[in-house]
Order: sequence, then structure tokens, then C-alpha cells
Amino acid sequence: MNGFVDLHCHILPKVDDGPESVETAVELVLGLQELGFAEFYPTPHQKPGSWMPTAEETLDATEALRAALASAGSDARIHDPAGENMWGDRLLDLETRAFPTYPGGQAFLLEFTPFAVPLHLRDHFYAFRQSGCLPVVAHVERFPEITNNKERLDALAAGGALLLNIPSLAGWWSSREARRLVRDGWVHALASDAHGVADLDGCRRGMEWVRNKLGEELLERLLGDNPRQILAGMIPEP
Repeated sequence: MNGFVDLHCHILPKVDDGPESVETAVELVLGLQELGFAEFYPTPHQKPGSWMPTAEETLDATEALRAALASAGSDARIHDPAGENMWGDRLLDLETRAFPTYPGGQAFLLEFTPFAVPLHLRDHFYAFRQSGCLPVVAHVERFPEITNNKERLDALAAGGALLLNIPSLAGWWSSREARRLVRDGWVHALASDAHGVADLDGCRRGMEWVRNKLGEELLERLLGDNPRQILAGMIPEP
């Protein structure tokens, strides 16, 4: 199956803890293509005090990767970088929209510090939605204070889109919890969160689990139809 969309991946060379060279980035993208991915939305980290590449740096890295993939004969579509925003003041400054978004400006990727998820997320997400933004939560399985609290989980699923890392279904992090979230319909889309070629095996095994346990149709929805709805600013049906 081809045509999958990766909403969360660290494929750009030399901008964060992803590939350290263009050559390694090409190898990673080619490996993801073999798994069925066709479109990629690079999400380099935006973490104050850690990785904070500028828009110019991420665009330069994107162009370098596009050129190298074309030379390699790849037809992978690398979209303009979106950024993976760490929760903080810059993200909450809705008036300036100082944080990077997915192309089109309707959806944006965010993450929390594990075991320090902010309170009143329902209110924050409501404000985002009122301003025309769709919050997209990265690797929701990493936040047990959300996933073990049905009220908080329901509030997030109603106000934003929840992503889950594919390798989490293969035993990385907490496979039992990740599988429960997918089985119970809390997850709106899957993503690779790939940083290097070492992540390809986990992606392959996670995708195989969905195919074998829940069916190809659901895999196509979580990696195709639903990501496209999210990019359009919509929360997919569970």
C-alpha cells in the first residue's frame, strides 16, 4: 500500500537529533517509502534551551533533502517543515502565532514534558480552536496522566487530534497501553516519529500489528485519510 502520510518525523539533516547527514536522511526516507509512506511533513524539534532551528535553517535542510532524494530517483513528497512545539509561552501566544504550523496554518504539532502535562487543557484547546488552530498532540501514549484519566483523554480527543508513534505498537515505550488506545478508538492518526534508520524496524512491526489485529482498512485510515483531515484542520471521527 502506498500513499501514507507521515505527520511526525525527524528526517531533516543536521537540525535536531535526527539524521546527521543528508545521506542518512535519504536512507531513512527511502526506508519509510518502502513501508508505504509517500508524503512527509518534517517536524524538527522546537524546544527552548535545546533544539530551536530557525525557519531558514529548516527550509535549507528541506531543500537539501529534496534535491538528494531527486538525485536518488525517489518521488517522495517532502512538504515544508512544520515543527514539533514544546508546550510553553510561545505556543500560547495566539495573537502572534509565533509557533510553526503545518502548511496551511490550520494544524500544529505539540508535545508535553512527560509527567508534567499542564492543567486546564480543555480550556487551552478551546482557545486554540476558537482562534482557528487545531492542536495535534504528538505521541499521546507517553503521557499516562492523560491516558489513564478518561476525563482528560476525552477532553483532548474532543479538542485536538491525537497522534501515536507506530513503533510504540511494536514494544517500544509501552506497547500494551499504546495498543489499548488504538483498539479503543482514541487515536486519530499514527506517525513514525522516525529519527534514524534504526526506527524503521519498529515502524514495520507496528504497522504489521495493526494489519494483523485490526485490519488493513484501519491502517489506511490512520495513515492516510485521517492525516489529510487533520491537515485540513478537522478532527477525524474515531
